[in-house]
Amino acid sequence: MNWQIGALVTLEPVSAPGMLHEARLIGCAPGQSLLITPPTLNGCPVKIKESQTWGIRVLVNGNAFRFVSSVQCAHKKPFEYVCLTYPNILMQAKPRRHARHAVLLQAILRHNMGHGRREGHIVNLSEGGACFATSMPAASWGSQAVLDLDLSDGTQLSLQVALRTVQPQVDNGFRAGLAFEDVDQSARAALNRFLASLNTNPSEARPTEAA
Repeated sequence: MNWQIGALVTLEPVSAPGMLHEARLIGCAPGQSLLITPPTLNGCPVKIKESQTWGIRVLVNGNAFRFVSSVQCAHKKPFEYVCLTYPNILMQAKPRRHARHAVLLQAILRHNMGHGRREGHIVNLSEGGACFATSMPAASWGSQAVLDLDLSDGTQLSLQVALRTVQPQVDNGFRAGLAFEDVDQSARAALNRFLASLNTNPSEARPTEAA
């Protein structure tokens, strides 16, 4: 395997799904270890424990691969780095099917099973999903919700979504990765029209007034 030194490494603790950390690949000993920079969460260093297990995603020769790895050790001299176990199995990650568009749209996320509702904004949008940003606390998110979304062309949509990731932000807010589920034909048509308009009129993505 031709590992690319300097490649972006995304780490997700097995014990805390959705908490995505970032590092860089700085070396490897084939069959033994991978060396990475100390992981960060939203730009802030995090503590690493030996034997901690992570889900890893890394670019190799332009392709994204996933594997599970554990921390062997963390060093501070002659510089800070972390040793991960060398992967036994690499699984190629599926490429993203839909292009993302940067937007700023008012939205409400209504959670199922009594998890309440959160007001916020959609900050990127595609045919397949969205990123929901909120300053409201996230004691419990659940896994399913309804997204009430106000498009800037005046269309209002209510979409069933699955929560894929939840990431804390440095401003104490949260960003949730959402995947659309069972979108009906009329909602799909409205969503596609709006996304197509962004390619010809980017200002449509940003309303003049945000809640």
